[in-house]
Parts: sequence; structure tokens; C-alpha cells
Amino acid sequence: MRYRITSTLLALVFILTGVGCLSRGPKVALHHYLLKDELGATAPAPAVRPSAIGLGLRPFDAASFIEQRMLYRISPVEIEYNDYEVWAEPPQEMVSRAFLEGLRSAGLFKRVARAEDFPVDFFPMVLTGRLEHFELDRTTEPPSAYIAVSLELQGSERNTYHWEGMMTARENLTLDTPAEYARATERALRRLIEDTAKELFTHINVNK
Repeated sequence: MRYRITSTLLALVFILTGVGCLSRGPKVALHHYLLKDELGATAPAPAVRPSAIGLGLRPFDAASFIEQRMLYRISPVEIEYNDYEVWAEPPQEMVSRAFLEGLRSAGLFKRVARAEDFPVDFFPMVLTGRLEHFELDRTTEPPSAYIAVSLELQGSERNTYHWEGMMTARENLTLDTPAEYARATERALRRLIEDTAKELFTHINVNK
């Protein structure tokens, strides 16, 4: 009986080893894509006088289905992921940094900085956001890079809100490739930040 058990175990080891060898395929390289922090966002008009109020930014969150793998929308209710084409960082982190640099370079505010780097009541208004869509939309013709961010402009006091809204941007791809998708995403994000800067400028000056 002891001999039979040993033989069976050895047979299982050989089978599992063989299966492991057969299942090993060539290593597939992952391609990583990183968005530029400085996208060249500009003020809506050079004659606009910057606001005297500073703006704090908190890191953005993201919808649960958004991850580092590139996400493709193939129908209004279906998405799929590309396991080999991935963002170098979580999309919400790249978008948060791009917003910080973009709102600074837009030149519409006295100061734009990360809220957590200053005392709680340093900024009279703080921007928070949640990335709702960050995808290559193949339901459009041609395919397009689509970004949607829900934003809240909060006061320094708890539970005070000055504005909330959904900002979106879409840019068509010239080729349906991951590299072109990354470039189109940068263009869409630049436009989204410029539109957000104008919206925030209006509300900050109304509420100051």
C-alpha cells in the first residue's frame, strides 16, 4: 500500500511538471504609456485678469472599473481590457497631476497647489474630483479617447459647496492603436482642463 501511494504521488508530480512545461509560452512584453504632466493648458483669453483667490486640489478618485490596463468600450454596456497595453500609473494619479499643472499654467488663479501641502483652512476653495470615464471608445466612428470627471468646488469649511459638475472631453484617433490612443488622451485631457479652468474661474469670482 505504501508503495502504491508513493508511485501515485510521483506520477502526479511528473504530470504536473509536464503540464507546467507545456503551459509556459514565450514572455509577452507589456507596453506602458505615461501622460505628460504639463499639457500646455492656456487661459481662455490673455486679457482675463487672474483671480486673487488661490485654489487647492485634492487627489482624484476613480470609478472602480478604471484601472491601469487600457480600457476599450465596445458597446454602450460592454467594456474590455487590454492585458498587454497598460498605463504606467493609475489613471486618476496621472489626471490629478495634469490638473494641478494645467490649472497652474492656465494663469487664472493666484496660486494652485495640492491642498494636503498646506493647513486645512489655507485655501478658501478646494477642488475634488472623481474620474468617471477614461477609455478608448470604439462605439464612435472614428474611435475616440473619452474622459469624464465629476468635480466639486468645496469651501474651506466642512460641507460647504460652491459648484459641482461633470466635465467631459473627446478626441478622435487618427489610427486605432494604443500609442495614438495615448496621444489622443493627452489632447482630450488638455481641453478638459482648459474648460474646467474657465468654469472654475467663473464660480470663484462669483463667490469670492
